[in-house]
Amino acid sequence: MQNIGANKLKAIDDFDRSILRIIQTDNDQTHQQIGDTIGLSGSAVRRRIKRMKEDGIIHKQVALLNPDMTGVTLVAFITFADDTIEAYQNFAEQSREAPEVLQCYHIAGETDFMLVCHVPSLQYYENWSMSTFMTNPAIRRYDTKIIYSCKKFETAIPV
Repeated sequence: MQNIGANKLKAIDDFDRSILRIIQTDNDQTHQQIGDTIGLSGSAVRRRIKRMKEDGIIHKQVALLNPDMTGVTLVAFITFADDTIEAYQNFAEQSREAPEVLQCYHIAGETDFMLVCHVPSLQYYENWSMSTFMTNPAIRRYDTKIIYSCKKFETAIPV
């Protein structure tokens, strides 16, 4: 199977890479400010960003909130008793729809899924996890790790 994403990333040039590095760390800069930094016009930067959005290289542009100001972050490890494609697909869909789930990964090893969750309180998480995980007959076990503090959080992907 061909990796389309890697091929698109190979098609970008050094200016595109510079733009991506800048906007991944400071998306508040204007196109002109970015252009002044890398030696392009603001309109050229705008066209390049538009093309990279259309090509799917730029997936989203968002503001990142301080999670410590809005609740508790936890990591849940989910182990299935019923290892079927349908069970995995149903769980993945349920995770995509749950606002409590920030990230959902299907992983290798004894554990089947890893979720990064953010909730208003530990009591909220206890109630939510019991109603979400304990009512799912395909789930054998779930383990939760509470995040005490974050030592590194990076969203920028090296390009």
